[in-house]
Amino acid sequence: AKPAAGDVMTKTAKLGLAVACCTLSVFAFTRYADNLLLGVYCQAALFVSIMETLFVANSMLIASVFNYQCLSNFNSPMMMSKGLNDFWGKRWNMTVHRMLKSLYFQPVMEATGSRLIATCAAFVGSGLFHEAAFYLTVQAADKETSRMALKFTGWQTAFFLTSSFLCYVERLVQKNFPKLTKNLNSMPWPVAPLLTTALVLPTGFLFTVPLVEVGFVDSCVRSVIRVE
Repeated sequence: AKPAAGDVMTKTAKLGLAVACCTLSVFAFTRYADNLLLGVYCQAALFVSIMETLFVANSMLIASVFNYQCLSNFNSPMMMSKGLNDFWGKRWNMTVHRMLKSLYFQPVMEATGSRLIATCAAFVGSGLFHEAAFYLTVQAADKETSRMALKFTGWQTAFFLTSSFLCYVERLVQKNFPKLTKNLNSMPWPVAPLLTTALVLPTGFLFTVPLVEVGFVDSCVRSVIRVE
C-alpha cells in the first residue's frame, strides 16, 4: 500500500521509540542478567527493540524510494497483549507469522481438520526456522571463534512446541469458561499484558539458553552499545 499522509512522522516516532527501547533494554539486561525471569524478559525486550528498529528503518527506506508502505511487524506484543493467542497470532513478529500460517497451519488444517495439529505444526516450523536462522547468523558473524559455534539443539523448537500447547489450553479455557474469559478480557491495562508475559517467561529460557551459551546475546548488547 502507498504511504498515507503523515506516515513519515509516524515512522520517525516509532523509530525513535524503538531506539529508546533498545537503550532501556540494554540497561535493564546488564542490571538483571543474573535473574532468570527478568533476564529473559530483558532479552525478549532487546530482541523486539532491535527487530523493530531495523524493520522501521527499512520500511522508511522502502517508502522513500518506492513510495510503498510496509505492513507492521511487531504490534506491541509485550505491552498490549490480551492473551497467548493474541500475543502469537496478532502481535509478535507478524512477518514470520504470515509465513508460518501459509506454509504450515493452513495446509495441515486442510489435511487433518485439527486445529491442534495445525497449530503444533506451525509452532514446530517456527522453532526449526528460528534455530536455522540463528545458526546461520552466528556462523556468519564469527566463523573463527569456537565459542560462537552454535549447533541445532532443539531448545527453541521445544519452546515453541510448549507455547503451542499453552495456546491450545487457553482456547479450551475460552471455550469452556466463557464467563471467566469475559472477566479476563475486561481486565484493565496493564494486567492482561503482565499475565500474558507471566505465562511466556517461565519457558523463555528454552529459547535463550543456546544463544546465551555461545555469547550471541552479549554480542547484541555490545553492538547496541557501540551504535549508541
